[in-house]
Amino acid sequence: MTKLDEKPERTNASVDDVSSGLVNDTTIELDPELERRTLRKFDKFLLPPLAVILLIAYLDRSSLGALNCSRYIA
Repeated sequence: MTKLDEKPERTNASVDDVSSGLVNDTTIELDPELERRTLRKFDKFLLPPLAVILLIAYLDRSSLGALNCSRYIA
């Protein structure tokens, strides 16, 4: 059984105790291979749509600049 399979112990801490720092933080050790695969998966699904959005924003901004230079009032 790995550390991720173990159930964490329950504490009687309220949300206010956690936000004020009265409860000790616990650190979780992640498998480097699992972390690498997870980041690659996020990169594979998030970066292409973000690149398209940035391209559209750039084209929109450049077309508005060209219209401004040609004295077209938008």
